[in-house]
Amino acid sequence: MPHQAHHPNLPSSLFQPHPPPSPLLKRDNATVPAWQTLPATPTLPTGGAEHHLVRPDGASIWYSVWAPAAKYSAVASCLPPVVFLHGGFSSSDWWGHQITALVAQGLRTVVAIDSRYQGRSTGAGTLSYDAMMDDVVAVFDALNVSRAAVIGWSDGGDIGLNMLQHHPDRLSRLLAFGANYNVSGMLDTTNSSTVAAYTARATALYQSLNPSPDLAAVFAQIGAMWAVLPAWTQADFARVARADAKRVWMVAADHDEVVDIRQISTIANWLAGGGAARYVEMKGVSHFAFVQDVPQGDAVVGAF
Repeated sequence: MPHQAHHPNLPSSLFQPHPPPSPLLKRDNATVPAWQTLPATPTLPTGGAEHHLVRPDGASIWYSVWAPAAKYSAVASCLPPVVFLHGGFSSSDWWGHQITALVAQGLRTVVAIDSRYQGRSTGAGTLSYDAMMDDVVAVFDALNVSRAAVIGWSDGGDIGLNMLQHHPDRLSRLLAFGANYNVSGMLDTTNSSTVAAYTARATALYQSLNPSPDLAAVFAQIGAMWAVLPAWTQADFARVARADAKRVWMVAADHDEVVDIRQISTIANWLAGGGAARYVEMKGVSHFAFVQDVPQGDAVVGAF
């Protein structure tokens, strides 16, 4: 597994003086590592303005916008919005802790988008990272947002990487957590109780949130996409301009049970030929890091 020592441009003090990770949590009256837990699914803060954007193919894309505090409106007008993109078979709710923290600060416009076929969004056609990227760009256009800081988890990180390659001018910064460059980076999660718990919980949440839930269609679309995508190469990332790659954080979790984190550090090394993007490795957590250790997750987002 890669570690920070492989990336001398990343200072070991990155997260100081932020709170240290909380590696141990209580579950079923026993102390277990945080990376083996799946804490309660967070909720989104109140006060967001919810919208549905109907796409040309008929898909309806849900997004919510939290405006900055009135007293900071002048400052916020000079800062790009922060846009959160969730992971596969998920919803924006899983970013609830980090969105709540940013909204409470009141300094930025914050946007959450549910990807097509998932969360509160409906789908149409074939699910792909290109289609989801086009949806995100369309939301930017609907909000008259020229550039934003995108924070993506897993599939959300892959959508962000796709934007980096095709719409770099729309990104002020990119944080991609738990992303991969091809399907060989997906690990066998058959025996993971954490992934099983996530799937069960995500299924129930999807059925409660989606206006027209169709589990069979969702599983078929996501499964077909993950069988072949993403399919990027070193050449794809090398073509990214160095100035754009410098605005990218590739973030991994040291106990990721879903993605081989060697792919995450490899992307960091491939971008613009190497030495431009930053690689960050969260400690004591897994693919569900941002709910397993909220202080560490907030620290990463805050430092970004």
